[in-house]
Amino acid sequence: MINLIPKEDKIEIKKEYTKRIILVVGTMLFVAISFLALLILPMYFSLNPVENRLKNREEVARNSLATTKGDETLKNVRELEERAHLIVESEGERPSPFLVINEVAKAKREEISVNTIIYNKDSLDNGKVSSTMVISGVARRREDLVAFVSSLKANTRFKEVDVPILSFLKSEKADFQITLKTSF
Repeated sequence: MINLIPKEDKIEIKKEYTKRIILVVGTMLFVAISFLALLILPMYFSLNPVENRLKNREEVARNSLATTKGDETLKNVRELEERAHLIVESEGERPSPFLVINEVAKAKREEISVNTIIYNKDSLDNGKVSSTMVISGVARRREDLVAFVSSLKANTRFKEVDVPILSFLKSEKADFQITLKTSF
């Protein structure tokens, strides 16, 4: 069978055919996207107020938690200060753990991490009271430990500062145990 349509008409028919295909596919895509948008928009508008309420609740909770924690912390610090002053006043001339720990805290550097403090109070024969404190922890470097020990030895409140030689073996992350003796 012979195709009797001229070539120019064939080209024009193909152009019309592709235009119609593109128009139909474009229209279908537009309808599908519009349909999806219509389905999603009500969910968006219904969830938006819920999200705003949750954000407001979270903000209120954070603000109340921050003020509650701050108030509790201040209350605890004041209570501890009152207790410490009561201990110091009741101890009189005797060495209180508060005073001894305070002196150690003044000598401690940032590179020193204290893990354990053990405090013992002893009585001497001559009526004086002495105390022994054992401090253990970790120093970042040996030099930091040496500086900490020398500052403790320089303190006149400590009668004796003993550090085992094993504490100085490691050059980094040196575990230590220092025994302090005080006499008041």
